[in-house]
Amino acid sequence: MKDRLYKSKNDKLIFGVCGGVANYFEIDSTIVRVVTALLLVIVPNFILPLYLILAIILPEDSNEKKEKVVSKINNSYFLGGGLIAIGLMMLLDSYNVIAWETMWPAILIIIGAVMLWGKNKKN
Repeated sequence: MKDRLYKSKNDKLIFGVCGGVANYFEIDSTIVRVVTALLLVIVPNFILPLYLILAIILPEDSNEKKEKVVSKINNSYFLGGGLIAIGLMMLLDSYNVIAWETMWPAILIIIGAVMLWGKNKKN
């Protein structure tokens, strides 16, 4: 884990906040972005202001050189599968097959387990 939290210059889509958080915790930035997007759906009144505040107050990493990052892993499969799973759960909820409120804890547990498993796999 890094000593200090910075915005990323290399790994950014908007402001570099998710890339910086991923660098800080040494995890894949796609996972941080998916979790942020899910939390934005669940608690938008908290996550959006938090993201904007972090975008304003976090400094950019001065040790990081600006360069184009080429990923060796195709994260589109992970993101696409996550979107399909969320859409399927929302569809099943609309037909009262599953209770959406009870699915969120399970989703967060699965995301946490995937993050820990991915961290252990890198080591």
